[in-house]
Amino acid sequence: MRKWLLICLILLMPIVKVDALYCQYNDLARLKKMAANITTTYEYTVSDKAIFSITLFNLHPSLYVVDTTNNKTYNYQNNELILNNYNGGQTVIYKVYTNQSDCSKELLTTIRVVLPTYNIYYQDKICEGLNNYELCQKWSSHNLSYNDFIKNVTAYKESLKVDVPDVSEPVTKIKDNIINKVVAFILDYYYLFLIIVIAGSGIGIIKINKKDNLYN
Repeated sequence: MRKWLLICLILLMPIVKVDALYCQYNDLARLKKMAANITTTYEYTVSDKAIFSITLFNLHPSLYVVDTTNNKTYNYQNNELILNNYNGGQTVIYKVYTNQSDCSKELLTTIRVVLPTYNIYYQDKICEGLNNYELCQKWSSHNLSYNDFIKNVTAYKESLKVDVPDVSEPVTKIKDNIINKVVAFILDYYYLFLIIVIAGSGIGIIKINKKDNLYN
């Protein structure tokens, strides 16, 4: 009986050993939760362009970070990691893994940091009063040369101009229209006026003749 029990234990040992080589579900879930807890912020300095530094928070001794922009690996030193010399407009991608051998090949999470593009022309004099215009904002990815920038802003300024109409112009037009209509009406129906004038004159002459007859 003991012999069969010993044989069964020997047969089971390789199975346990092989199983230990795989990343267990509970371990993977725990590591992914720690990786998902990592947060980022960025800061910048400006000379002729903006240079960014990115800080990663909530790191853990079981995790390490790979910066895909330069394929550098950063092992745990403390809870924060500051990485420098990123350009505006970049999308920086970090991949997080674990140093635990059984789960070391598992990608735990991917962190993307999208850096804004600094507009080196936004303080130009031509932008005075145009703070809400896209090309005159501090962060704008227009990628224009200075000459093209000036052309675009100038065209935008021109589009904002509104012609102020002469107040007297509508009144003058109304008077002219009335006079033109009256003249046109007279020209079209002058014969009616002529008939009315002739008829009126005839009636007046008849009345005068009747009065003369009465007195005679």
